[in-house]
Amino acid sequence: MAIDALVETLRANGRRRAAGVLREARAEVRAIRLRAEREETRRRGEVLARRQGELRAELAGDIARARAEARRDVLEARRALLARVFARAVAALPAAIESSAYVDGLPGRIELAARYVSIADAVLECPPGLAPALRAAAGTTGPSVEPHLDADAGFRLRSADGHVVVDDTLASRLARLRPTLEIELVERLQEGGPGP
Repeated sequence: MAIDALVETLRANGRRRAAGVLREARAEVRAIRLRAEREETRRRGEVLARRQGELRAELAGDIARARAEARRDVLEARRALLARVFARAVAALPAAIESSAYVDGLPGRIELAARYVSIADAVLECPPGLAPALRAAAGTTGPSVEPHLDADAGFRLRSADGHVVVDDTLASRLARLRPTLEIELVERLQEGGPGP
C-alpha cells in the first residue's frame, strides 16, 4: 500500500504542478495577447495618423489645384470678355468718326498732332468720308488732306518727307488707352456692376 500512496502522492503533486504550469502558461498567453493588442492598437493609430496626414496633404493639394484652376478660368473669362468688348469697340470706330462730337474735336486733335510735324507741308491721310470734315477743321493754312480707301477711322498726319507720322486714328488711340481701360473694366467687374 505504501507504494500506492506514494504513486497517488506523486500523481497529486504532478496534477498540482501541471495545474500551476497551466495557470502560468495561461497568464503568460493573456499577457502576450494583451501586449499584442496594445501593439496592434498603437500601430493602427500610427497608420491611421499617417494616412490622415497623407489625405490632408492630398486634399490641400486638390484644393490648391482647384483654386488655381478657378483663378485661371476667371482670368480666361476676363480675357475673353475684354477681347469681345474691344472687338465691339473697334467695329464701332468707323461710325464714330461721323459723330458730331468727333468732328467738333478735329481742330484740337490736328493742333495736337501738329506739335510734332511742320504743318506747312504736312499731309492728313484719312478715309474718304472724313476728308470734308478734316479740310474744314484744318482750314486754309493747315495741312493738305489725302483720302485713302483703306485708311482707318481717324487720321494720320505725315510730314512732307514721310519720316514722321502722327497716328491719330481711333484704333491707335484705343490701343494706347487699352491697358488703362482694361484695368477700369476689371475693377468694375470686381465691384459687381457694369458701371456707368
